[in-house]
Order: sequence, then C-alpha cells, then structure tokens
Amino acid sequence: MSWPTAPLGELVRTYGGGTPKKSNLDYFGGSIPWVTPKDMKARTVLGSEVTLTAAGLENSSARLVPANSVLLVTRSGVLKHTLPVGVSQVPVAMNQDMKALVPLDPLDAGYLAHLLAAWAPRILRWVRATTADNFPITRLQQLEVPLPPLDEQRRIARVLDGADALRAKRGAAISTLEDLGESCFVDVFGDPQTGNGRWRIGRIGDLLESATYGTSAKAGPTGDIPVLRMGNLTASGRIDLTDLKYLDMTPRELERYSIRPGDILFNRTNSADLVGKTALYRNTERVTFAGYLVRLRVTSEHRPEYLAAFLNTAYAKQRLRGMCKSIVGMANINAKELQHVPIPLPPVTLQQTFAGAIAHLEIMREKAQAHLDHLDVLFASLQHRAFAGEL
Repeated sequence: MSWPTAPLGELVRTYGGGTPKKSNLDYFGGSIPWVTPKDMKARTVLGSEVTLTAAGLENSSARLVPANSVLLVTRSGVLKHTLPVGVSQVPVAMNQDMKALVPLDPLDAGYLAHLLAAWAPRILRWVRATTADNFPITRLQQLEVPLPPLDEQRRIARVLDGADALRAKRGAAISTLEDLGESCFVDVFGDPQTGNGRWRIGRIGDLLESATYGTSAKAGPTGDIPVLRMGNLTASGRIDLTDLKYLDMTPRELERYSIRPGDILFNRTNSADLVGKTALYRNTERVTFAGYLVRLRVTSEHRPEYLAAFLNTAYAKQRLRGMCKSIVGMANINAKELQHVPIPLPPVTLQQTFAGAIAHLEIMREKAQAHLDHLDVLFASLQHRAFAGEL
C-alpha cells in the first residue's frame, strides 16, 4: 500500500533542552520532571530521576514540552549501540542531550516513536564521534514520513506496543536473573559491606595466579584474532561480543594475550562511573584483550565465579571508585592496587557451591536471551510490514 509522505520537519515542532546551574540547589528538587538519557529506558516516559523547580526551568535553556511529546536522545555515548526514543505521558523538561518532537496533525506520537525506532540503524550511521557522540537533527528532519490516516497510525502503534511489551517482559526477566546473582552471593557468603567474621580477610592477590595487562597494539576492522576492549564489558558484569575489533598476532603474542574460559577481565581505565567493570569469560572462542583491561587468572584453590561476583557487588564497586586516580578526565586503577583490595577468603567448597548456582542461573539466562533474540527478529519483521502498509 502506498501512503503520502512529508518531511519530518514539517510534521513536528522541535525543541531542545538545557541544564540549570548545578551549583544552585534552589534549581533542583521541584515538581518538574527533567529528562536525561538515563531516564530513557522504556517507550513510555512517566517522569525522571532528577526534577527542577520553576526557578531552575526559568534560569536555563530548558523548556517545558507538553505531554505526548516524542523524546529522543541526540547526544550520548549510548548512540554507539542504540537510539533511545519514547513518548512523554506528562509535561517534561529535558537536558541538552535530548530533543522533543511535538507532533502536528496529522501525525500520532506513538506512531512516530515506533517509526523513529525502526529508523534507528539509519540514524545511528550519522553519529559523529566527538567528546559527546551526536547526530545532526537537521538530517532527521529531512526524512520522509509515511502518512497513513490517523486512525491507521494509531492502530499500527497499538499493534507494535503490544509486541514491544512482550520483548520488555522478557528483558525484565533477564534483568531479574542477573540480579539474582548478587542475591545468591549474599546468601552464600554474607554481605561484603558488613562482613560476617566467618573467614580470614586476605587480598585479591591471594586468589590470583596472574594479573596481566592487555596488548597495546591498535586493533582494527580486520585481522585474525578478536580483541576485547573496555566497551565489550558491560556495566552489569557481562561480555558483549557484538562490536569487535581484530589484530594479527604472532604465536608468542597470541599465547601471552589469549583469554580462556574462567579468566576475569577488569576494566582498569575508564570514566569514573565505569572504571572497574568486571566480567567472567565463559565462551570457548579464542580472543585476546586490549591494554585498558587486566586479565585476572585465579589459582586452582579458588573459583573465578567468586572473585568476579565479589568485584561486581555494590560494595566492591564503591571501594574501587574510591581508589581511582583521575588523569585527564579518566579514572584509573592499576593491577597492583587491585591486588591489594581486601577480600574474605571462604573455603573452596563454598566457592564451588556458589559457582554451581551461578552456572544454573547462566543456563536460564541464555534460554531467556535466545527467546528475546527470537522476539527481536519477529518484531523487526512486524515493523517492516507495518510501515510498508502490509500489517
């Protein structure tokens, strides 16, 4: 089915955001939602972590946009992988990393939000890698929007909302399984924040066979061996293999920098919020690692699952960030400092019990992830049919 089209810029009013002076506490804590990229976690935006007062709104370039505005992240590091977009359910203000698209007749906000999400692969190719990754809103405004009748737009939005809700439920189940890992740690070993006095306190170095820095060679789009970089470690403690770079290595280099199942990767240099990311490598594919990472290999008397889980507790993350040294805007923890961090030394039998529980959770998570991947494929097909007039 062929529908008329019009440039997006002719179908919306576009508004930017701003930030009040953060040193003035009178500007914050009011009743006005102030949306930032951190709040863009779902298609429906109900509020924000941080709020503004009327004075904060008046003394910034932010402005209040009406409910049913389409909110879009246009400047953020997350634009390397995704395009956060949602519809506000209440009037909101935004920071400067956001844009609001207020639809004009005959355009429905829900329909537009789904269309922007479908356009995400194209839009993300425009992202300019600068201090804050961004894309030009003017290019977005030039895109041609297919315009079925308003009732049909709303029907399409309802159908896609329903399919998207299934994906969101599966994603929430995966998040719950990830949270269970830390709960399991506390159940087995106690709260590391308070300690339980059951075991001797040692140092992380007591558990290690080695702590090795990665290669300093520059990786690229081609090569024989994948190289894991700091972006391949997620904040939740997993390894993401979707964006890899490669290197050619000599047999000696490959032996030195290879990662084997059970190795732990520690992100020693990053922003203050992300330094200390830690992930256990469970895959069998041969990969190597870059210089901003440290490979931790535990001795046979300990289990890597225990150390990786400890480093991912809120207690350990807070302690590590307190140790950081800042250099040109980046935080750093070297391997020697890491090895001196105190850690309880429970018996290996208890570490093995914990490792077994984590393995079971990992199997459940992999099944849930495979189901979500299948739902993603089906949803992409549904999107394509919807905007081609075949739904």
